[in-house]
Amino acid sequence: MQEQTGNLAHLATITSRPEALVIASALEHEGIPVWIDGLWHASVDPISVALGGFRLRVPISEWGTASKLIAELGLPDSDLACDGQRHAVMKLLLVWIGYWYFWCIPGAIMGALPASLLALVPINAFTAMPVDPRGRADWYLAQED
Repeated sequence: MQEQTGNLAHLATITSRPEALVIASALEHEGIPVWIDGLWHASVDPISVALGGFRLRVPISEWGTASKLIAELGLPDSDLACDGQRHAVMKLLLVWIGYWYFWCIPGAIMGALPASLLALVPINAFTAMPVDPRGRADWYLAQED
């Protein structure tokens, strides 16, 4: 069932602030007013999933028009996630692992560090590395009659 708040209909939940702003801008360009819940309290934190993402709301009277525009743009079927961020995280992860091996291997050879510490480097890299867990957007579009 479509969630409604007052006279606003919940159009989408976007987990990326830039994507939410671009979609809202496209809707506003077509004359559809948009409210983005959670826009300002999560503006400095890239991990917005824990906060519920950014909820795009439109007036109920414009819900059908906004849904049609979103469908015409092909947004529900597209994956807006950028590969650039994935590549950047992988490069950072490789640098992180390389840094630890650079210091741990000589330390283990000299006997200053236990050799078992080398086995913990990959585990440390995956648990200590902050990664943005964004996923796909959730769309709540009006059904076409």
